Amino acid sequence: MKTAEGITLCLIGCGAMGSIHARHLAQDTRVGHLILCEADMGRAEALAKELGPRGPTSEIIPIDQAFDGRSTDGFLIASPAAQHAGHLRAAAATNPYIFCEKPVATDPEDIVSLAAELGHAADRVQVGFNRRFDHHLSTFKSRLVAGAVGQIEQLHLISRDHAPPMPEHLPFSAGLIAETMIHDFDTVRWLLEDEISSVTCHGSALINPSYAEHGHIDTATTVLIGASGQQVVIQNSWRAPQGYDQRIEALGAAGVLRVENPCNSTVT
Repeated sequence: MKTAEGITLCLIGCGAMGSIHARHLAQDTRVGHLILCEADMGRAEALAKELGPRGPTSEIIPIDQAFDGRSTDGFLIASPAAQHAGHLRAAAATNPYIFCEKPVATDPEDIVSLAAELGHAADRVQVGFNRRFDHHLSTFKSRLVAGAVGQIEQLHLISRDHAPPMPEHLPFSAGLIAETMIHDFDTVRWLLEDEISSVTCHGSALINPSYAEHGHIDTATTVLIGASGQQVVIQNSWRAPQGYDQRIEALGAAGVLRVENPCNSTVT
């Protein structure tokens, strides 16, 4: 409920991604109370201590109490990917605003059924495809719409995370495709304003061969063909020693448009 002290939000999951969201929320003066929900109470307590008194007041509760009807303005779901669907359904039943990290589910059929179930709450549920809201990419998109390169013929995306996950965290991960490349799939469809007719993906465990033992890849090159014949290449990696590396180039008859990786310095 929104009070003079600010809104109340419930964070589901206090792991790596949940902690990032919590730190951002702690700096938002609109948030007055933050409820931390985590299966590992020690992890939640450590995060609450890190946020400290300068952030919103915080409360720690077990996951099984998160959806018990307490007054909450919104949920932010950052639990392991395999738990997203269940938490999303439970949160939606309480009728607040919801932000859910991607993917919304790990089973395609579950994603389709969720879309139908949550149709009534479409104006209150958002999935974490944040790149559409990045000011660099929104400018890139507007230039494409204005015809800066003409009809897109080729699109090249590079998306590399800074540091690979620890092998012990892999059992809780949906993998490189469902957690990293999924951003690029969303970006491609947004930029092309078209559907995809063909997908070919080559994946390997090059950074850490032990990833393959868990059924994961860490490096991938994917080729997409748009419904109108556009050629798209996506390169992903779970490692970029120089920091997050995200770049896009669009080629058309009228020229090339690029959005480079933002840097703190012009020295590279």
